[in-house]
Amino acid sequence: ILLVVTSIVLGVGCRNSASAPADSTPQIAVDLNQGFVLAPGQVATIDALALQVRLDSVMGDSRCPTDVTCVWAGDADVHLTILRGKRMPLQVVVRITREPRSVTDVDEVIEVTSMAPAAHSQRTIKPADYRVGLVIKAR
Repeated sequence: ILLVVTSIVLGVGCRNSASAPADSTPQIAVDLNQGFVLAPGQVATIDALALQVRLDSVMGDSRCPTDVTCVWAGDADVHLTILRGKRMPLQVVVRITREPRSVTDVDEVIEVTSMAPAAHSQRTIKPADYRVGLVIKAR
């Protein structure tokens, strides 16, 4: 009986610790019309609007490398998730040079302002190394 009780207690303890939400997402507080920079996985929060914007990833980076002469500037897709109160998360894609460079959510416009690091022909950018400049403006 002691063995069965011990197994149940250990099983419940392990299950609870494994399913507990880990709040390890890095967050920054920003204000409306204030530019900010996010790393992949990072969240910007505007408390007054109950609005959060998370940078999920950068995909399809075809920007012209700084050490090459190009006929086209290239582009990249910035994948964001917009979280507002109890609404379902909204996943959007905005671009660096082509439209859409911004997305409208309720009364705000979320716009891409920059992306780093710059592309280079001899270097591959790791997904975690991207930094995307954004601004949230009132419409």
